[in-house]
Amino acid sequence: MMLLNDAKTIAIVPARAGSKGMPKKNFSLFAGKPLYMHAISQALRVCDLCIFSSDDPLALEAVANIERVLIHKRNQILCTDTSPIEKTLVNVICDFEITNKCMVLLQPTSPLRRDSQVLEAIALFEKERYELVMGVTEVDNSVLKSGLVTGTGFTPVSTPQNCFSNRQSLPKVFKPNGSVFVFCASWLNENGGLASNKIGCIQMTNDCDIDIDDRDDFERASALFADRLKNQLDTK
Repeated sequence: MMLLNDAKTIAIVPARAGSKGMPKKNFSLFAGKPLYMHAISQALRVCDLCIFSSDDPLALEAVANIERVLIHKRNQILCTDTSPIEKTLVNVICDFEITNKCMVLLQPTSPLRRDSQVLEAIALFEKERYELVMGVTEVDNSVLKSGLVTGTGFTPVSTPQNCFSNRQSLPKVFKPNGSVFVFCASWLNENGGLASNKIGCIQMTNDCDIDIDDRDDFERASALFADRLKNQLDTK
């Protein structure tokens, strides 16, 4: 059995029991198995080890004997709707005393993410000098015409020129989609969070980037996944 010190890449799959948008969403059956199991299975395909962090005793028991999976009983303080995922990541890294390892966050709520995209993110992190690599998706670029208002003052979010440009002439805009984050364990522990000025990204299409927050997201993701199976496309 591979030991923690021997692993080159370590995935973290977090799955807390509570959720306001969709109760028990991390444990809902998706294509025949719980969302968190999809994430664990993927983690074992693309990483050397997987750490499953949860406050659900049944889920922890269910994965306890899976080879190359370590379980982490999450503190209840880190299981509220307002608990940042970054604090859970730091907690996992500290509890397992992980240093200088390539860490990969794979959230169960992104079941359409492909193995190839995770491997692409890992490769980019290992090749370039980014502190963080993440998945992004293109969004409406009209946000570049917006600004922040303080009193009667207006401050553009980008440049004053963009506020008065035609939308067609604006540059493309992308947002993090929550599907994959790659970082060094020591860096995150020292940094205290994922915010950085050295972020790399992999671009993902809309059919891979759904971050399930509510029942509508779940149904849409299920339909897209079913289409992949129906068309005999690669679901990994």
